[in-house]
Amino acid sequence: MRRRLLTSKHGLFLAFVLMLVACLLPQSLVTRLWSAPRHLLKLALSPLQHPLHQLSDQIRAPLEPVVDLGPALELENNYMELMAYNAKLQQELREARSFIEQLSQMRRYRQSSEKLLPARVTLSTRGLEINTLTLGVGSVDNVSVGEVVTTGYNLVGRIASVGTHTSTVRLINTPGTYLAVGIVPPVNDDTPRQALAHLEISDDGNVFHARGDVNDPVKIGDLAFLADDRWPTSAQGLIVGKVTHIDPDEKTPLLRTRLTITPLKSLMHLGQVLVFVPEDLSELRLEGGLQ
Repeated sequence: MRRRLLTSKHGLFLAFVLMLVACLLPQSLVTRLWSAPRHLLKLALSPLQHPLHQLSDQIRAPLEPVVDLGPALELENNYMELMAYNAKLQQELREARSFIEQLSQMRRYRQSSEKLLPARVTLSTRGLEINTLTLGVGSVDNVSVGEVVTTGYNLVGRIASVGTHTSTVRLINTPGTYLAVGIVPPVNDDTPRQALAHLEISDDGNVFHARGDVNDPVKIGDLAFLADDRWPTSAQGLIVGKVTHIDPDEKTPLLRTRLTITPLKSLMHLGQVLVFVPEDLSELRLEGGLQ
């Protein structure tokens, strides 16, 4: 048997020697020596490149990153819910602070024997004959018919009916309401001025109107406070609204004026009010009756 002159061992040894020599030669010389074989090898393998690439894709599919958005979406929803809850708490805190300030102001202002009973409004009703608020306090809280209801310094109305745990307020913007008021500047002037007027609620229940004299010392922005002896003493001096318009009277424009007084608070959108409840139940004020 004829012996082979070049075996695989000889090929590996020859390749090792060539690689060792290539490592010792300068890079520029190596590049020139191997450029021609490299191009020939690339030319020979180029027809096989695409089939081999397809075969590799079939054998091993490319890895695609799998992103699980479940936890991220859940965190986002939780964050939005917490933000909404925080906004609600902030609003309730502002309302509580405002209500505490109203209580403090009223306690400094009032010197009578009534106590101030906070009450939450559970329902507001605008009707053809009467506008009302339903409160979450009743006879168990010593509330009685005829007691005055306010929001801060602003007059709201009077208790019209009382149940065990609820009561109904007849609002001052009820159709057919008439109020006697004094009109004064919001701050003390160098020359004190005051005018008396009789208010009548407008048809829509949003403002009051009154007729005045052209010589009355009334200006836009002046406050109208209750000065009506048909109401309890505790209600006198409470604010009904402020003067927002002064127009000539339609019938006698040279002699009379038409005043528009707008309540400082929207009576149909109150969340809490104060009820004047006598400390001594024997002092319940039923004088004057409801208007």
